[in-house]
Amino acid sequence: MTPFSRRVLLGLTSIATSATMVAGTVAPATAAVSPQSKAAVDWVARELDNGIVHNDQFDFDDIGLTLDVLLGYQELKVRPAVRKQIVDAVEPLAGSYVGTGKESYAAQLGKLLTAVQQAGVRPSQYGSGKYLKRLQDRIRVKGKQAGRAVDRSQYGNFTKTIGQSYVVQAFALAGRGKYLRPTTAFLLKQQCKAGFFREDVVSSDFTCQAGRGKGQSAPSVDATAIAVMGLEAARRAGVKGLGDDIRDARNWLVKRQRPNGAFVGNGVANTNTTGLAAWVLADSKQKPHRRAALKAARWIRGHQVTAAKADGTPLAGDTGAVAYDAAAFQAGRTDGIVAETADQWRRATAQAMVGLDALRTARR
Repeated sequence: MTPFSRRVLLGLTSIATSATMVAGTVAPATAAVSPQSKAAVDWVARELDNGIVHNDQFDFDDIGLTLDVLLGYQELKVRPAVRKQIVDAVEPLAGSYVGTGKESYAAQLGKLLTAVQQAGVRPSQYGSGKYLKRLQDRIRVKGKQAGRAVDRSQYGNFTKTIGQSYVVQAFALAGRGKYLRPTTAFLLKQQCKAGFFREDVVSSDFTCQAGRGKGQSAPSVDATAIAVMGLEAARRAGVKGLGDDIRDARNWLVKRQRPNGAFVGNGVANTNTTGLAAWVLADSKQKPHRRAALKAARWIRGHQVTAAKADGTPLAGDTGAVAYDAAAFQAGRTDGIVAETADQWRRATAQAMVGLDALRTARR
């Protein structure tokens, strides 16, 4: 597997699942969502091939993106039959995603375990049954990097702040306090005093503050939003003293929002990044956070395909899809969604569909 493939991997008809569900778990119900969110959910469902997102441009099953869809569906509590199908479909492919033989990828293990545990599946009864143990083995136990999740790979380590956040969620859901506490502590080291989380883990003492002024601690909306998800999971699992850190991260997100509601990632205002920000801001009880989420959702809505916007264009069959940005939307109106652009539309919609629900939830 090439380094490029590693980066891509870190990124849904109903059938009975073979995965064993956690005892006492109630079959997931379908919740009400905003009409815009439902349209996005429905479009993504049509993009699945027997529960998997398949990349036709490069001809591979994109497990990372498939898990993004599953995580979004679970957050929205929609499509329970499809959620089960995804869990079942990913199971025989999981080894290629998390690494086999001497390859073992911490971020992918964290993301997979987060997704399947949210679906009510015991790690010991999924795939090899050893994924949680493998993740535990990827945690540094001593020195300045204690609590850091790292890959074992001939291609180097690709687990950064976003991957660390999924690792924290995985241990929180598994009730593994021995690993949850140090991995949460290391995640907090990536938060700067301003409240943001950096994307990379590079500095002399592996903290954000030590990297300031060296170009190593650039603020990241995506990393900050997903870190909030990790910290919230840790707090629910009993880790104390995280309230201020979570609030500071959300406050920083509000300050980074553009007047039109958008958030910037990779140097451009886009619905993927804006969707993640809206997701964690809408979950807050603070009115400024919820107002920002609503504003973000309205901006995303402006980039969603509707029957009126698609009328007479190649997008006529893609109602509900969300374009990455204005340029992508215009290209879609001209050329439609083709193999070369489908991946971007799917990634944007998978993240934006949760953010769009702030049109409903943020008003409460």
